[in-house]
Amino acid sequence: MGKGREIGLQLHRWISQADPQPLQGRVLQGLLLDALGEQTRLLGPLRDLAQQPLFLQLLQEPSPAIRRSLIEALRQELAGIYAAATLAELTDLLEAVSDGAPADQPVAGGSVTGPVPDPAAAAADHADPAGPSRPSGRLTHPQRLSTLLAHGRRVLQPLGPGLALGFAHALVCFWLGGELARLLPRYCNGLAVLLLLLALPQLLLLRPPLKRLRRRAALQLSSSTDPHRAWCWITSPWVHHRQGEAVLNGVLLLILLFGTPLPLGQLLLRYLLTTLATLAPAVLLARHWRLNGIRDGASGAVAALIALATGVSLLHWRPVTFPFGLLAVPCWVLLLVNAAIQMNWVLPRQGEADRSSPRQRLLCSCWCWGTMLGFGWALLSRLQEWAVPLMRRADLLLLHPLLGQT
Repeated sequence: MGKGREIGLQLHRWISQADPQPLQGRVLQGLLLDALGEQTRLLGPLRDLAQQPLFLQLLQEPSPAIRRSLIEALRQELAGIYAAATLAELTDLLEAVSDGAPADQPVAGGSVTGPVPDPAAAAADHADPAGPSRPSGRLTHPQRLSTLLAHGRRVLQPLGPGLALGFAHALVCFWLGGELARLLPRYCNGLAVLLLLLALPQLLLLRPPLKRLRRRAALQLSSSTDPHRAWCWITSPWVHHRQGEAVLNGVLLLILLFGTPLPLGQLLLRYLLTTLATLAPAVLLARHWRLNGIRDGASGAVAALIALATGVSLLHWRPVTFPFGLLAVPCWVLLLVNAAIQMNWVLPRQGEADRSSPRQRLLCSCWCWGTMLGFGWALLSRLQEWAVPLMRRADLLLLHPLLGQT
């Protein structure tokens, strides 16, 4: 019996003995590591497995057919992360937890038997709350809200360490940028420093000693939820796995921010927060669709700037151009050029095993979320401009009778 199957049987025995209660990742991680013992080969994979939402769903799923589909989905997701030997151990663990020791038969190596699940109760738990078969079991609004909050917490919890580290990184860079601006000469503006910070890691990682670190520093699907690799949320805004994308983003930033009056601290803060805001939803959807890939660089922030300028131009119905030397580049030209190049990178399949749709690949890109963020911010700004005069007019209408009485 392999170590994976042994751990799976022990976990199944604990679930059979335990009282029905919501399973949590920390509890499962402790149980898995205790069952692992002194061995360290599966230490990292077991920690990652305990945080997988599909694994938590598998442990609470009574239907054998659904359990089988969950095991297959987990196996496909883990296959893109771990080697064949580790994947075999994890697969044995999943099989043992699900089918290796059925709840109505004695568990191998012990005399404990699990409770027989009630088919009617299982069907009632998985039925549609709004369906005709349960007219009296509809969820109330507080129950729906609590369910949505629990689902959102379960989805966002694996990304918590990376998001917190990325936000802290932006604040630290904001402080460092302010201190650095005091030490640099006045002719050295914030844009030059930002472009230098983007170009320097890219050039250093081209050298053979550091070349292999470029892919490791980028944010991949396997490292997005690994607490031991949460530092990838810090390095991903500064590294591009495509050389052409690095050159494109550098040129576009030079055009967009040429002559900007923003100080270095403000520029770094806005760049990093915008990058984080476009990176988080792209990673969430990639995890939901199990779409492997690398998400890094300044594409999200660049797309947000271009979309913001284009949205302002459309909503105010006036041209917005960016002076660049002897040229005056319209915002719609930047939008079309950047969209054409990015879609040429995003829409094609990443390999023969890629079964995702073009819509899924598009929504899992930082460029797409940056474009939506920019247009949304432009619309929100325009609505705010419309709302202020309306609020002032409403105040005058309310105050007019009072002023007339006085």
